[in-house]
Amino acid sequence: MANATVTFTCGHHETVTGRNRAEAARKVKWLTEKGGMCRDCEYAATISLAHEAARTNGWPALHGQSTKQVDFAAVKRAEALKALPVLLSGISAVADGWRDTVAEAVAGELPDLYRLAVYDAGAAILHSAPTEADARFWLDSDLIDRVASVLSETMIGHAKALAAEGLIDQRTRDFWMRLKNVSDVRSSLRSVHL
Repeated sequence: MANATVTFTCGHHETVTGRNRAEAARKVKWLTEKGGMCRDCEYAATISLAHEAARTNGWPALHGQSTKQVDFAAVKRAEALKALPVLLSGISAVADGWRDTVAEAVAGELPDLYRLAVYDAGAAILHSAPTEADARFWLDSDLIDRVASVLSETMIGHAKALAAEGLIDQRTRDFWMRLKNVSDVRSSLRSVHL
């Protein structure tokens, strides 16, 4: 094992380890060419940007059990809320797909009403998210998981209601309920989101 020292643009030094001197030197060269700050300074800058985004956008101050928890939640919140427009288009795509699925079995304006209900359920989560001040909200699960769960519950409720009214048969309802499980909805949202 060989060690070498790299100096970052922030002025801090860090020791890197390689299997031999050549590998350690390659790591130093790569880090030097990459430029930038050390990990600690980079993380501090990220936290600072997240808190600045909160002030700029008028989001409430987060509260949690420790400063570390609040700082990490602030970073997660800034990342999640930065992606709101893309996530909203994902909700729209899922709602459009649900309307098309319902339209295959039911005629009239019901598919459009169900599409609107699915879209509104997802949009309500996104609308209320910026006002959430509890750090645990941002750390316990990501926004996509919360939205996927609500969309899935809404679509499964629709399938049950259509079956109860006799508009679709039990086998179709069971198929739709398997199709609209949370993990599939989450995958649909992530494919649009990323």
